[in-house]
Amino acid sequence: MVRPTIPRAPETLSMSGASGVCVICISDDQAIGMTGISAYTEQFMYLNQIERSFSAAHALDIGGVRETIHGHNWSVKVIVAGTSLDADGLLVDFHALERTIDGIIGRFHNQNLNTTTPFDQINPSAELVAQYIAVQIIPTLPMGVRVQSVSVGEAPGCTATYINPFTGTER
Repeated sequence: MVRPTIPRAPETLSMSGASGVCVICISDDQAIGMTGISAYTEQFMYLNQIERSFSAAHALDIGGVRETIHGHNWSVKVIVAGTSLDADGLLVDFHALERTIDGIIGRFHNQNLNTTTPFDQINPSAELVAQYIAVQIIPTLPMGVRVQSVSVGEAPGCTATYINPFTGTER
């Protein structure tokens, strides 16, 4: 029997500069009280969200014309999903997922994306950056957890989201 847990204060305080959100959704229209939550655990979908950022330059090819190189403070929001929690009551360890994301986007920080793999071969659009990050995260996740989406923002109000199509073959 899996019981929901409350985040521990020291762990929450140690997440300076990070954003983590856990959302619990009920799969049917029934409202339940906390006393009955254990019986309904398998009907929940858990979502964990991590937000990070990096600075990088790029120049897009749009309609056959290359833009002038310019920089952004890119925002990244990763949402992973699952239907069950581990023995500790966690979908994933926030800190482990942060390290994974930081390892991926760290290669881009203070770089020209056009000269960084894989964007030296493909247009470094926010859409393709989001897809690349998602694909890199997938093999690092525990069984039963999948990437739901990755959103990448170039500037406030300008965000592209890659929604991972669930094929049943994900970890």
